[in-house]
Amino acid sequence: MYMERANRKGSSWKKILPPMALSDCITWAVLLWIFFNLLWLKFMEVHIPQWVGAAIATALALLFIFFWPREAGEVEEDEEEIIGQE
Repeated sequence: MYMERANRKGSSWKKILPPMALSDCITWAVLLWIFFNLLWLKFMEVHIPQWVGAAIATALALLFIFFWPREAGEVEEDEEEIIGQE
C-alpha cells in the first residue's frame, strides 16, 4: 500500500520537473556539487568538517543523476540496450 501511494506521488513531481538528457544531468550535478561545497566552506566548515559536506554533496549529486526524469527518447534507448543484453 505504501509503494502504491509513493508511485502515485512520484508521478506528479516528474510532470513538474523538466526532462533532461543524461549529459545535462551530469553537468548540473557537477555544478551543484561545486556550489554546495562552496556554501559548506563559507557557512558550515567552522562547525562540521569539509569531508562531511563533500560526502553529502556527492550523495545529492548521485541522486540528482539517477532520479531526475530523462527525455522520452533516451529512456527508450536505455531500455532497448538492457533488453538486448539479456
